[in-house]
Amino acid sequence: MEIGKMLPGAKVPYIINVQNKNKRLVLVGCQHVRVVNHPQFAQIQQYFRQLQPQITFNEGGPVNDCIR
Repeated sequence: MEIGKMLPGAKVPYIINVQNKNKRLVLVGCQHVRVVNHPQFAQIQQYFRQLQPQITFNEGGPVNDCIR
């Protein structure tokens, strides 16, 4: 099912943030844009700084080696 049909009226980025005890999952569904100053990237960056994740997944293209 398409996320837009599940969340009528919701705007991107879709942020799903769930926590169970000391485990946390944050899913960010963004627009596929190449504009580096798009506001959604600031939100993603904020989560990275706050959470310092142990593992991340990227869907949508290669990740530059300098940020791995």
